[in-house]
Amino acid sequence: MKKILFILSLSFLFASCSIKQVEGTNRSVFVSGTGTVFVDADKVIIDLAVKTKAKEPAQASAQNSEIMNRVFDAVSAIVPKDNIATKNFRLERERIYKNSNYVDGDYICTNSITVSTQLKDKAGQIVDAALKAGATSLTNFRYTCSDPDMAVKQARTLAVKKCFENANLIAGTSGNKLGELITIEEISVPYTDYRSNKLVSSRASDAMFEGVSSEPSLQSGKIEYSITMAATYEIK
Repeated sequence: MKKILFILSLSFLFASCSIKQVEGTNRSVFVSGTGTVFVDADKVIIDLAVKTKAKEPAQASAQNSEIMNRVFDAVSAIVPKDNIATKNFRLERERIYKNSNYVDGDYICTNSITVSTQLKDKAGQIVDAALKAGATSLTNFRYTCSDPDMAVKQARTLAVKKCFENANLIAGTSGNKLGELITIEEISVPYTDYRSNKLVSSRASDAMFEGVSSEPSLQSGKIEYSITMAATYEIK
């Protein structure tokens, strides 16, 4: 069979598309297509931490528990307790480099919790309450979708349709007709834009928050889901 030669402008325009001879089949065209869907964010995930430091491990842990209990009470006054879970608890001794050697320092206790709720309008209130109750850091904050499967399905459907449109266009433009679908596969991991608001805040002292009387102004926006498919069609 004769090879099909595309003019330079057409090849440049459809860089992700190519017509080729697949062994055991007729001529074929290889294309890719991307589908993108935007959905309203209806869920917020907030990670908060309390970090304490003391000479003795029991003292560091006790101080941490006291502060975290205040943080938990402040947050659970806004969202149900079932929406709050311990993410990480760690107690370790710091190592200090001094006089060309590492020596033991104080004990550091870190306790992290995750707040996951669909009460997204309460996000600013949750952050404000937690920090004022003694949380030393806000390590992660993001808006997301509580049911991403539907959005991913829609994005995948759009990607498949785009593959067909690209294949049909390149086949028709080159004076051919599009035949049957030969192969199709997903070539990208579902991309998700969580609209992350990384408000990493280190609280060294209460003085840092003096005069703070209003909660952060936060906007949820929309979440983006994007999928790319690759397909091979027969060319008649």
